[in-house]
Amino acid sequence: MSNKQFNSKIVNRYLDKFKQIPITCNYPREETFKKLHKKIYGTFTNEKGLECDVLIEFYEGQPAYGIYYGCFVSKYKKGTESEWEQVVRSVKHDFTLYWGSAQKANNKILEFDYLDKSGYWPFWIRLEENEDVYEVIKNVHIIINTLLSLGFKCK
Repeated sequence: MSNKQFNSKIVNRYLDKFKQIPITCNYPREETFKKLHKKIYGTFTNEKGLECDVLIEFYEGQPAYGIYYGCFVSKYKKGTESEWEQVVRSVKHDFTLYWGSAQKANNKILEFDYLDKSGYWPFWIRLEENEDVYEVIKNVHIIINTLLSLGFKCK
């Protein structure tokens, strides 16, 4: 099997899994742009002007990343690092309670401090091969509830 065939097989497997992720609560919208597939569950803002999308993504151009989800900041403001660090700490705390393990939360919730022209991920979580797509929905709701508890509101 050639590399191209292998990549195509992986992309199709992840696309099939991505399509299985249900749309719930009337708030996700789906977008596809240049092989980047998104399910956006809401744009959240707070009184300090922080804003993020809670979303699930799969990018065909990097199939090794698989399906991942979390908070994406498209309008990053300099000087807000400590506020986003607080969001990450709160998300890890809530997942520690849900999973019953701080180690699991620390291993699964990946902090991402790279800012590029498209935006910034304060954190993201990868859907593991053995996880059901319905687990993603539960986890997205935990993220949303954490943001709401921190004073964010859905736009």
